[in-house]
Amino acid sequence: MKILFCGSNLPDCFEGKVKHLSAAGNQFQNNLIHAMKSNHDVKTISYINYRVTYDRKEILECCEMENIEPVIKDKSQIESFLKFRKILKENIKWADVVIVYNVLYAWFGVADIMRRKRKKSVAIIADFTNWKEQKSFLRKIYALITIKEFQRYSKVVMLSPGVEKYLSKNQEKIVINGCINWRKFEGIKPPVYDGIVNLVYTGGFSAVVGTDLMLQAFSQIKDQNIRLYISGQGGDQKDDVIKAAQNDSRIKYLGFLNRPDYYRLMESAHIFINPRNMNLEQNSANFPSKVLEYLAAGRSILSTKFIGYERYEKNMIFVESDSESICKGMKLAIDMVRRDCTKYYNINRKFAKMLDWEMMAHEFCN
Repeated sequence: MKILFCGSNLPDCFEGKVKHLSAAGNQFQNNLIHAMKSNHDVKTISYINYRVTYDRKEILECCEMENIEPVIKDKSQIESFLKFRKILKENIKWADVVIVYNVLYAWFGVADIMRRKRKKSVAIIADFTNWKEQKSFLRKIYALITIKEFQRYSKVVMLSPGVEKYLSKNQEKIVINGCINWRKFEGIKPPVYDGIVNLVYTGGFSAVVGTDLMLQAFSQIKDQNIRLYISGQGGDQKDDVIKAAQNDSRIKYLGFLNRPDYYRLMESAHIFINPRNMNLEQNSANFPSKVLEYLAAGRSILSTKFIGYERYEKNMIFVESDSESICKGMKLAIDMVRRDCTKYYNINRKFAKMLDWEMMAHEFCN
């Protein structure tokens, strides 16, 4: 099968180097493309709709090596858009299936084109902010248009079941929370407790992901034999994290980690934290895919109750989206680690192994 993938990805090596490039979203796209290439002919065109200050020549060279054809925003957004549409038009004739990652304006109309050709179009909806939560009038209109675009695709892959309310009743749809590259986690050893309990958070820093709730919860615990390691980049609460680390020696801000360092951090962890604020409507249409990697590491996981959390109740500790509940959850998880730090090692890794990209990739294109 000939698959055209429209995304916003760059080679893995640019994670942490290119501002605004989401490491989680980039990993998702690149892992899916790699898995599909095992059985299909895949072309990738990538639309980077923000200014890039990193060496553009290096980006283009690396993209060429990985068969990614990027269009990077230049001086004029209209010029970049038209350039992408030209490339899209040239490649869409070739494809049997078009798969898009999120529904961006750059590929509005693709589903209609494929339907006229009697071919399949697939939209992967990783996250979406409802028009009611948008502040500007233009963004509200854009969100409403995007919902209409969702409904035109012949198949929708939802990372969160909360997306379904935006789709047509008769659309083909499936929920896939995400996948992992199991071989990268295969060698992670069971946790060892030496008197210090390590809590770990990885990701961005904002009220949406619950950075403030996590910091407030941790500050309520006076236990000196615990550590909170925080890794990530970007977000309007990054300065709050840095300040918290300066004021509390138990908090360690690590900045953005490359993948080898990230895996080492995972192996040192006892408890992973996902404090995403589920009181915010926009979180109903996304899934915290990093928890799948947390599962693969075989550690305890403390999480707020994301949409569809019931599937993971045997694998994680779930709490409400407020600092007091998260604090109680932290204390519970810390006590569990001190009693048996390997409690979740086998059960979580067994669950995660079933989510390998090689086993799941066919669900996106069939």
